[in-house]
This record gives sequence, C-alpha cells and structure tokens, in this order.
Amino acid sequence: MRAVTIKQLFNKHRKLSQGALVLLAVCLCVDVFFVANLHSVPRVISTFKDRAQGYGGWSDLVNVLSDENKIRGLADIELKLFQAEKFAFEKDYPHMHDAFEEAVDGCHQVFGQKSEFTKTIRFSQGIHEIDFEKWEQAVAAFSEVIAIDPKDIFAYKNRGSAYIWLEQYQKAVDDYSRAIAIDPKNAYSYSQRAYAYHSLEQYQKSVADLNIAIAIDPKDKFAYGNRGLSYLWLRQYQKAADDYSRAIAIDPKNAYFYSQRSLVYTYLEQYQKALDDSNIAIAIDPKDSSAYSFRAQSYSGLKQPQKALDDFAHAIVLAPEDPNNYSSRGDFYLDSNQYQKAIDDYSKAISIAPKFVSAYLGRVKAYNLIGKYQKELDDCNTVIAIEPRNYYAFHGRAHAYSGLKQYQKAFSDFAQAIVIDPKSTKNYTCRGDMEIALGQNQKAIEDYTKARSMDPFLSGAH
Repeated sequence: MRAVTIKQLFNKHRKLSQGALVLLAVCLCVDVFFVANLHSVPRVISTFKDRAQGYGGWSDLVNVLSDENKIRGLADIELKLFQAEKFAFEKDYPHMHDAFEEAVDGCHQVFGQKSEFTKTIRFSQGIHEIDFEKWEQAVAAFSEVIAIDPKDIFAYKNRGSAYIWLEQYQKAVDDYSRAIAIDPKNAYSYSQRAYAYHSLEQYQKSVADLNIAIAIDPKDKFAYGNRGLSYLWLRQYQKAADDYSRAIAIDPKNAYFYSQRSLVYTYLEQYQKALDDSNIAIAIDPKDSSAYSFRAQSYSGLKQPQKALDDFAHAIVLAPEDPNNYSSRGDFYLDSNQYQKAIDDYSKAISIAPKFVSAYLGRVKAYNLIGKYQKELDDCNTVIAIEPRNYYAFHGRAHAYSGLKQYQKAFSDFAQAIVIDPKSTKNYTCRGDMEIALGQNQKAIEDYTKARSMDPFLSGAH
C-alpha cells in the first residue's frame, strides 16, 4: 500500500502539485523512521533510492537516501511535522510554530537552504499561521517560499492576503500584481487586488480590476458585490444598485447583498425599496445588525422616527461593539436636531474605533451647531492626523477657526480645502467671507465671482 501511495505522489509532483511534496516527505519519513529504528537502514536506502531514481527532478532526495545520517535526519523532520500537525489540531499555536521551525531547520541541514522540501514545509506553515491569524509570521513563511521559488503564485496570493489583514494594502497590491503576471487569467487575483485598491481608496482601480474578474468569471457573486461597494464609495449609486441586483440574481438567499442594496436605495432616496430589501435581509438573517441599522435609515427617510429608533436600538443589542450602529444613530439624532444625543453616540463609536473618521466628522457638525468651536477644532485636527487630505476636516476646521474669530487660519484652511476639492463652490464663498473679515474686499469679490461662474444659481455668493 505504501509503495503505491508513493508512486501516486511522485506522479502528482510531476504535475507540479504543491501538496504532493509534503505528503511524499511524510510518507517517506514514516517508512524511514520505522525501518531505521529496526536497524535496517540499507533496506530503506535501496528501496526508496530505486523508486526515486525512476522519476525526474529528485536528485536531492536520491542523494539523501545514500547517506545514513541524512536518513535519520529525514525521520526527525517527519516527526517534527507530525508534531506540528498535532499541535495545530489541538490549537496549541506556540508549540506548533516551534515544531515547524525545527522541521525547517532539519530541512536546511539535510537538503540545504533552498530545497523543494523546505519550500513545501514553509508553505504548509504559512497556511497554518493564517489559520491562527498570525499574519506577520505568515508573511515570513511565504516570503521564504518566494525566495526559493519566485514563480509560486500561491505564495504571492497567500502573502497578499496576510498583508491585507495587516492593513499593508500597497504590499498586498504588489503581491497580487505579481500573481497576475504569472497567471493573467486568474479571477481571484484581480478580485483580491481590487479589495486592496478599495482599502487604499483607489476606487476606480478597484472597479477596473473587478471588471476583469467578472469578465473571467461572470458568475462570481462576490465580484459583483465588491464592485457595487466601490461604486457606492464613488457615489455612483445606480451602478451600485445594479451590481447588487446581479449578485442577488446569482445568490437570492444572501442577506448581505439585500442589506447593501437597501443602503444604496437609501442614498437614492428610494426609501420604500430600501425598506423592502432590509426586510428580506432580516428574514434571511435575523441576527444581521447592519440590516436593522439600514432599515432604521429607511424608516427615517419615510418619516417614521420611532420605528427608526427601535431598529437602531435592536442593531446595537445585536452588535454592541459595532461602531457603525452608534454612528448611524448619531446621524439620525443630528438630522433630528438632537445634538447632545448625536454627540453621545458619535463619542461611543469613537471609543470603540478611535480612528473612525465618519464619527469624528459627525461630531464636528454637532459641535459646530451648538457653538463648541474648540471641540470642533480638536476633532478636525484628529481627522487630519488620520487622513491628511480629508476635505471635510479642513472645511470643518476652517469653520471652527471662524467661530473662534481666527480668520487668517480659517482663510488658510478654506484655501487648502479648495486645493483638495477645487470643484466645491462653497469653499470659494466661505473663503470670500474670511477675506471680507480680513478687509481683503477685492479678493473676496474674486472668490464670489468664481463661485458664481461655477454655479449661476448659487445663493450666498455676494
């Protein structure tokens, strides 16, 4: 039985199967381990040397099988691999990691630094590191695989995934780009690179990659869903709705797609459609907190505030550590002129996620409306530290400076907001107001004129 299995494994390796090598190593080593312990080393050498010579590309293994000390080293590698798998099954990460490291050290001694066996064991280790969410260790393992074989597409894909979890999105883009260069027709690589581009707020590039992924695999529901998300961030709401509809056509029982389309319909002010989709999402998954939060926004648009508040409360019960639920209810309170309640909810969201920009910006608006300009200023500074080119933060900070009567600083921030978004007419009118306050009337006229040329029906451009 073992001889047949090994022959099958050799044949699989000739087809470039990644898994064959590690299974072959284990099978060989099991035989070696038991035979060596029976003091029959010559027997195992002759048996496996003959088999190995029958297949191409196995000179390193043949050489090992000619050396009794290396045979024993190979048996020790097998034992470490067995222990690593055992520890992984038992969820004992420290011992699993150590066993893999010892197996690799043994491979280095028996086969050298860059052998196929080292590559295979490192790859297996990388997969287990991902299973334990040890992203940095996974990166290290797959990096060694790539150093041995720069054309291993699976190593690039898995390292790219680890980089995404580490929020090192540009490195993820680079790895998926290398995978695409190796196999330009792999839809998964384009989809994953699109995710990395989306995380880098490069939404057009995300859409472009997802277009290719969909062309390769037109039935990939997640590609449609992710492209819908990128369209949502591009504020191309109808395109987003269309993509979620395509995803739903492929998988009509996926609550997430209905929930997301509900949100898009809210942005399109099609509140009844939004409500219908949220209801379907909740019927499919009654524990989906986002569906309740989005239904609350639908009720708000339909002028049913109590139902909206009930759904926000239920969403928070289902997911008390989700900052989005508090921030969304904060938006509701802000629109309802309940500013302190809005501030409380935004503050809760920020306490959960200290870099939650949307919650800071919501609180900025609330602070401005109740005249707490210093707090408004502090929040804008925090956002700018997180996102140095956030248009809304510079615009908000300019208003805070204006409220504090620091007109020159307000003027400078409105000017920076114009640099970031030169198509926004309100920045020109606001900068004009600061120029009036600074006694620069001619410059104010020029800014008002510019704003009027951009929007002839603009009110406030004096």
